[in-house]
This record gives sequence, structure tokens and C-alpha cells, in this order.
Amino acid sequence: MRLQPLQTTGAIQLQDIRTELLTWVKDGRTPIALATVIALDGSGLRKPGATLAVSADGEILGSLSGGCVEPQVLEKAEAIISHETGTGDRSIIRLEADDDPLHSPLAPCSTALEIALCLLDTEVLEQVDQACAHTSPLVWGMVLPAEPDSGCTPLSTVDIDTTLLFAYQPETQQVYGKNARQEAFFLHPDLHNGLGRLHAPVILSVEGRRVFAAPLTPRPRLIIIGASHIAQHLAAFAAALDYEVLVGDPRERFLSRERFPDSVELRSGRVDKLLGSLAPDRNTAVAVVSHDDKIDDVALAVAVESPAFYIGALGSRKTQERRRQRLAEEGLSTAALDRIHGPIGLAIKAVGPAEIAVAILGEIVATYRKRGDHDSP
Repeated sequence: MRLQPLQTTGAIQLQDIRTELLTWVKDGRTPIALATVIALDGSGLRKPGATLAVSADGEILGSLSGGCVEPQVLEKAEAIISHETGTGDRSIIRLEADDDPLHSPLAPCSTALEIALCLLDTEVLEQVDQACAHTSPLVWGMVLPAEPDSGCTPLSTVDIDTTLLFAYQPETQQVYGKNARQEAFFLHPDLHNGLGRLHAPVILSVEGRRVFAAPLTPRPRLIIIGASHIAQHLAAFAAALDYEVLVGDPRERFLSRERFPDSVELRSGRVDKLLGSLAPDRNTAVAVVSHDDKIDDVALAVAVESPAFYIGALGSRKTQERRRQRLAEEGLSTAALDRIHGPIGLAIKAVGPAEIAVAILGEIVATYRKRGDHDSP
């Protein structure tokens, strides 16, 4: 077994390792086993949707825990790859904590964990990749093995002890997966209704079968207005957390590539037109840090009219009060102004640009993770 290093935040899901998996497929390193956390009781490091992949030659991507459950899962994954599973050798692993922590299969933070295993379906992987490339909605998931004597609806294309991987396009109601798209099971209206309105990984119950489903969630985006020293650190820190980062400033000379990581997009121009073209959505945070009222006021006036999940502005409390008065005189409502986090960032008594950037990003992450429809690592 070889561990592939991967930098990510929170649970590593199928979409996070899709590029590496497509390379494995291209290089003929198949079959590939997938193991996915489908249920958790407790506060484990990885939440439902966390995925681990094993190639035919033993390389590993992703993780399911802090390291306590992987050895047991890898043994089962190798058996699935080599087709050594026998009748009744189910593709579900259930682990429960032991009273003796030294002999428990789980870390103390969890009391029970359920993991599903299956072989990767390249048709599903390709749909996940396309959806991520075009930021289109998609749900991926698994029809789980039937419980013994459950009397559930049989599936024609797979054995009753097999986990069936699929992808689902909510807008077209199209099902993907070489076996899944042949199944009448996916025509059930309860399943379509359930898959069409997901915001977080869940287990649905349809016709006596359990279906694990996880919607693709796009990377959070951070728009930074003002290419200041704080912006340099904030952009780098956010990029390290796998945020999609853009820095905008009407002062083009501040936007030198040498000051920002290559992954950070740089744009110059009037900030009202810039933000208007970027159209901040509910997956976007806006940090206004130019410390120039002519820039900041315009940016905030546009940002508060957007559904951005976070809007913050640099400046002392007195600066915030004066800015709030100016924006109110421009016609912004109290509700709109109340959306602005100011002074920006967590109150950690930050000193210097780097610490201020830490405080800002901490507040952004906290706001993002506190939303009800996002998995928290």
C-alpha cells in the first residue's frame, strides 16, 4: 500500500480526488475500490461522504478517519478489487466503540461508524468531473446492500450483497452508472424527490432499501477587494484551505503576480463592475480590505445586495460607524448594513497583516461552517 499525499480541508469526498482517479483509470490501474463513510454516531474527524480510494496496485487516496479505521477497510477493499468476496461477504462495514479504548476499533470521539464499499464506476466518475468543471448540480451515491429478510425491492443488475454506485442529475433526472441506469428502482418518485433537494449527505429509505446520497458542493469562493498586505496573506491562507480566491483592485499596479500565489485570480477595474460581473452567490465570501473609503464603500454597497454568505470590511469601530452612516445616506437599508462584519475578523487582538488575515479567515470559515447545509469537519 502506498499513501498518496493530498492537501484538503474537512472530509475528502469523491469530487476532491476525481482528477487523480481519472489518471488511475487512464493508466489502467483498475479496478478501483471506493470506501465511503455513510453514517456516523459521534463527532468523528470525517463526516458522511468522506471517501477513500484504493487502486489495483495498492495506492491510496483520501481518508475515512484520523487513522483508526483505515486498516480494517483496506483489507476489505483489497478483497473487492481481487474479487475474493464470497456469498454473504457484504460490502458494508459497521464499527462500534468498545468500553475499553485500547481495544476499540474507533477513536473515543465516535460511538459507531458505517462504511460502504464498492468498485468505482468510471461513468459515475466522469459525470462528477463534468459537473465540477461546469459547476452544475449533481448527486452521487450508493444503493446499499439489502438487509437480510428485509423484503426490499430486488435489483436486477447486482447481487443483493453489492453496493451500487450511481450519479444523478437533478435538473434532467438522469441517472448515471453502468448498472444503475438500467434499474427501474431509480424511477421511484420518492427517490427523485429526495435526491432533487439535497444540501448535505443523507441516507434515504425507498422501497425498503437504503440509499446514501451526497450532493456535490462547489469550493467556497473568496473575493478580496483591495490588494493590500493583508490581502496577500489572506489570499494565500484561503488558497491553502482550497478556497477559490480572487483579488480585485482598481489600482492595477498593486496586482502584481509576484505578490500572490499562482492559484489566485487577479482582476483590475471599477469594483462595482467587477463585483457585478462576479455575481457573489451564497457560496461566496467578500472581504473588503483596501482601507480606502472610495473603494470600500462602493464594494460594500454592491456586496450587501448579493446573497454572499459573508461580507466583511476593514476598519476600526469609528470607521465602521462613519461608513455605515454614509451608506445609509446612499439608501442602503438597516438590514443590508447589518450584514457587514465590521471590524472584520475574529477578536483575537491580531497584530500585523498576517495575524489580521488569520482573524478574517477564521471568521469566514466559522460563518461558512455554521450554515445548516454544510458538512463541518
